[in-house]
Amino acid sequence: MFYACALYVVSGLQNRIELICALLFIGIITIISEKAYIGEIRYRCFALVGIEAYIVISALFQDLLGSGDLIDLFFTIVLSVLFGKEIKEYFHFVENAEEELNDNQITKRKFKQIKGAAYLQIVLGILAVIILMCRWILDIAKVNKIKIELGVINIPNWSVYVLFIVSGLLFILGLKQNEKSIAFKVAAFFLSIVMFIVLIYVNITNIGSLPSLTWTPLKWVMLSCSICACLGSAILSAHGYYMNVVWLRWLSDKKMAAAMALVQVVAGVVLNVLNTILILCQQTWIYIIFILVVTIMAFIVIPVLNARVIRYKYGEYKVVPNKPLGGIAQDGLMITLIVFFADFIPCIYISVIHTVDIVAISKATALIVGAFFPVGFCIYNNVKHIGRQKKVLLEHPEEEKLWEILRKCLVRQSKQTLFAMLPYVCIAALYGIVTRISGSKTMPEALRDIKNTYIDKDVY
Repeated sequence: MFYACALYVVSGLQNRIELICALLFIGIITIISEKAYIGEIRYRCFALVGIEAYIVISALFQDLLGSGDLIDLFFTIVLSVLFGKEIKEYFHFVENAEEELNDNQITKRKFKQIKGAAYLQIVLGILAVIILMCRWILDIAKVNKIKIELGVINIPNWSVYVLFIVSGLLFILGLKQNEKSIAFKVAAFFLSIVMFIVLIYVNITNIGSLPSLTWTPLKWVMLSCSICACLGSAILSAHGYYMNVVWLRWLSDKKMAAAMALVQVVAGVVLNVLNTILILCQQTWIYIIFILVVTIMAFIVIPVLNARVIRYKYGEYKVVPNKPLGGIAQDGLMITLIVFFADFIPCIYISVIHTVDIVAISKATALIVGAFFPVGFCIYNNVKHIGRQKKVLLEHPEEEKLWEILRKCLVRQSKQTLFAMLPYVCIAALYGIVTRISGSKTMPEALRDIKNTYIDKDVY
């Protein structure tokens, strides 16, 4: 995906010689790396090289082919398809590795390496899509005669020092591997609250320093549609934290983890709403970077640092192969993706568009749909994961109660994910129903098929 991203970015070069040289260089690197690291040259590589050839031809014969809008739209749609296929392939690697682990064909260490490498590739793909979005935002703003500047942001020095010091203290408190004392857990709880308060304070300070909050009816509609993402992502964060720390570990002392989960819901909702208001009212690169960093801090960094301290000594179970911190980080990545693509990107789009441009709308649709591939595969993989772990019970029937807890947790997580993306889920559900009915299924059968695929099967 980074090769694809590079292709898309360099396609904006004005000098034709520089453009052609950059594309040829990227093409050679693409082919060499495919052969070196994958072991073969996959069809995706040929697709990217084909796109390069298309851009070279368009650069040489620009006067005959017209403007670059067609090229950009072509890029966007093809890269969206490629991104979806790559995500599906990496999730397939994880599924196969999990089945091999259940069959004792690989060690847990090997499984961890495969899973880590796959999710690293997914993260890189997501970063590539974000960079594509930046290029797309510039295109939209240019059409509407809006200049997105670097901008300035008001971040007090003391807030940066506090965040670094508190993060360091949380890291130090979590260094010991044995069960922590209650004093450590209480300290981690209040230190986490301090980090949330600082992030909220910085957000409010920047909203208050804006010269004027201009609200159009379209922005109010967008803010209303973002409520699902703001609320749903916060609930998802708390659920993922509590599930990985308490429910799947047979823990009896739940008070501190429950209090932390409650804090995550409240702080998550407040930060999401403040970030949404900020991006609707001020479109600068520094604010876009700022809200992305705040989202990562709120949904990945703080929960993981807190869980390192609050987590208890737990036993190993075959039904639950992952570790608490890995599960929280994985959930946090999915939540960050939901917030960014279901909330922030549409808000930026609403803020920079003044005229209806069919090419711009097509690019936005293609990229946002492509960005939801990881989320779709996550909830799809939840159902598959429940089924795979059901097979483990054949050799470990004593863990049946834990499997039932796992099933309930993942089903609840899938429902929360669908709620967080509710406006988009309605469109996707309608498409799914139509395609299934056109395939000779009745309405109840279509709904049941969607439920069995993305929420919970009737029988495993």
